[in-house]
Amino acid sequence: MSVGDYVRTKRGIIGKIKLIDNQTELEDLYLVKRQWYYKEDITKSNSNIIELLEPMDLLYIDISPDDCGGIVVPRIPETLDELEKYIEKIKSGEYILKYVVTHEQLENNMYKVGE
Repeated sequence: MSVGDYVRTKRGIIGKIKLIDNQTELEDLYLVKRQWYYKEDITKSNSNIIELLEPMDLLYIDISPDDCGGIVVPRIPETLDELEKYIEKIKSGEYILKYVVTHEQLENNMYKVGE
């Protein structure tokens, strides 16, 4: 992992590595979104944010042909196959990924009716 890479944490936070502190005695620390994380807290890292996506993540995708921001739609791919179809369209430039809310974030912030 290096500065500028995207990471996904165990808690479902996706962000870019801003700084690496390798002066600590135990292990490297990674600054992501104003929060420090140990390597063990990071589940995935990649220079391309698309590679961090998982099924059931909420994707906000611009489907307008000219990236004017006029048609941004929420989509939740339920299966790996469905996710791969969205990733293909994003890589080809047909769709543009605007925002991601991970399934962990959704689960942590939902209210279960009846509780």
